Amino acid sequence: MLLIFFNLFRGLYFLFKEGGGSSTNVLRSLAIRVGLTIAFFVGLYLADHYGLIEGHGLREGLSPAIEQVE
Repeated sequence: MLLIFFNLFRGLYFLFKEGGGSSTNVLRSLAIRVGLTIAFFVGLYLADHYGLIEGHGLREGLSPAIEQVE
C-alpha cells in the first residue's frame, strides 16, 4: 500500500514539476502504480482464497434473507 501511495504522489510531483507537458516520468510512475494496485488486489484475492486472511462474512449474512423471500 505504501508503494502505491508513493508512486501516486511521485507522479503528482513530476506533473507539477514539469508543468503538465508530456512526461515519461509521470507515465512511468502512474504505470507502476496501476501494476502495484493490480498485484495488491490479486494478492488479497489469493490470500482470501487460500484462507490466509478471513473475510468479513457478508456472504453468510445474505443467505437467510434470500431464503425468507422465497
